[in-house]
Amino acid sequence: MTSDEKKATLLSLLANWENEVVEFKSGGKGFSSDEIGKYFSALSNEANLRGLEDVCLLDRIQKHLAVTAAAVAHLRREGLIEGRMPHPHISAVVAEATGQQAEYMRKKELPGSRYRAMLIDYIGKFNGLTRKQINDYMIPEIRGELSTEEKIAKISNLLTYMRRLGEITNTGSATKPLWKLSDNQ
Repeated sequence: MTSDEKKATLLSLLANWENEVVEFKSGGKGFSSDEIGKYFSALSNEANLRGLEDVCLLDRIQKHLAVTAAAVAHLRREGLIEGRMPHPHISAVVAEATGQQAEYMRKKELPGSRYRAMLIDYIGKFNGLTRKQINDYMIPEIRGELSTEEKIAKISNLLTYMRRLGEITNTGSATKPLWKLSDNQ
């Protein structure tokens, strides 16, 4: 498209501004302008969105940009996002409409019982593990958009919960824990 053709197209769109939305986006890493256009089209056409505002809010969620609490509440009520703050993600309905099912499943967090089962199996196979060994195994396994620090905190909470349930016990010290399955396991 030549410069004159681009200018003519822009003037045409501006002349009919009530019916058209003009937005300029950069493709960035790995995305062409066509792919971004298809993504926005899929969001607005297939996900039954109420308008451009929802599309823009979902775009901000996808790009991990700041969104107000009221906007998050609105998107959650509409069934367009899931997950806890500060890491909400698109819902299964939006993922399906935009062809992002695999990405959705990678971001969706597994239930705590699944992580407990993984830890019980891991600790049981090796008759006790240090906290470093547990972290090395569990950090990559925890799904979602959590930072490493948040994942370590999640593992700490999980170990505490399992200890209180009597599923595991720390046979080491507070500074050098060695986690083993409890006798009743």
